[in-house]
Parts: sequence; C-alpha cells; structure tokens
Amino acid sequence: QNIMARRKTVIVGATSAIAIGMAEGWAKRGETLVLVGRTPGRLERVAAHLRALGATAEPRLCSGTAEIEPLWDEVWNKEPVDQILVAQGFLPGDTGKSGTREIQETFEANTVAPIVWCQAAARSMEARGQGTIAVLGSVAGDRGRYKNHIYSGAKRAVETYCEGLSLKVGPKIKVCLIKPGITESGMTADMPRGILMFSAETVARCAAEAMEKGKLKSYAPPIWKWAMLVIRLLPRWVLRKTKM
Repeated sequence: QNIMARRKTVIVGATSAIAIGMAEGWAKRGETLVLVGRTPGRLERVAAHLRALGATAEPRLCSGTAEIEPLWDEVWNKEPVDQILVAQGFLPGDTGKSGTREIQETFEANTVAPIVWCQAAARSMEARGQGTIAVLGSVAGDRGRYKNHIYSGAKRAVETYCEGLSLKVGPKIKVCLIKPGITESGMTADMPRGILMFSAETVARCAAEAMEKGKLKSYAPPIWKWAMLVIRLLPRWVLRKTKM
C-alpha cells in the first residue's frame, strides 16, 4: 500500500459541492477522510457516498467555533492528520443592507472559523514537522467590490492570514490558498450562468491539483487569474459606475 493511500485528511465544510468533488478523488484512492459539518443528515449521506467509492469516511459534527479545537485535538490524537481542507463558507445576500448580525455571521463563517481551524492544524503539524493546510478562499478577496464588499473583505482577511501563516510554518508545512471563481453550487443558485461560471467538478479538479502541488495561491480554474488581473487594474470609477 503506498503512502498516498494511507493519507488522512480532515475536510471542513464537507457537504459543499467543491469539497465533495475533491473528496471523491481521494476516496477512489482509498484514503481516510474525516468529514466535518453542521448538518447530520447531509453529512452522513456524503460519508456513505465516499465510502462507496473506497474511502474510510468518518462524519463529525461541529456547530460552532468553540468546538473546533477540542474536535481537532480528538481527531489528531486518534491518528495524526496529513492534510486539512477548510472549505466552509457563507455568501450573504445584499451586503448593502447587512446589519450587525449578518456582518458577524459572514466573518464568523468565512474568516474566524477557518483561521481557528488553521491555527489548530498548524500547531499539531509543526510539532510533527509535516502536513498541508488548504483553504478555499475566493476571487472576491482580490478587490473590494460594490455588490459584496463585506464578503470580499472577509475573504481578503483569510488570504492575508494564509500568506503570514506560510511564512511562519513553511516550508515543511505547506499552506495553500485556493481561490475558486463563480461556481455552480447552492451558494450561486440565484446567479445567471456566464462564461466564467464553472461546474463544481471542474473547480474541484483544479483545486485538488493545486493542493497536491502545495502552491501558496492558486485560482480554480486558472483562467480566473487573468480575469481578476483585469478586475484589479480597473479604475475605481469604473467599478463604481458599473456597480461591479
């Protein structure tokens, strides 16, 4: 049995479409997957699906930030973790109308909880001297936008954090920030389909490849790197006028 087949991965936000797509590839190689989520029924269905593909899949519930470190320690002490994928996220509605509660929920799901997971993983992996920490960010974090400035701010915070974490724990510990563009999923169900909207399967394949390479920052699919270069170069008045 090769090293890859024995790898243990913790997947946070395991019921998301991209996370499932990535997990399916690992399941087909017979890997061990710890699936973390908030909804018992959905989590168990994903676990059953991945077991059918060949994985050893263990669903674990986590309903709040305070539960993250105890859960991580329990999973790690049972058997060290080779890699963690933090794929949880929350896309709010009209952020122009967001009140305190909506702002807190957005940053809790997209910034605070992912960072707590990464900190817990980094502590254990540093002591062991190896591991991979991957976070699903977003192209929204590349620049503040008219329509989703609160969400983009939350994602930008995670990106800056990952850059700093990689300096602290690298090169032995790989830190990977993976930035999907617009993806067909429950989060984007109300959006019109455009030429830059890709299936979750396509995004998952690109994200898994980037994670295997250990790249600090990557776009999924890579075409988003060039699309966002254009967005970053646009004058502020264009963004304001187009309400982009």
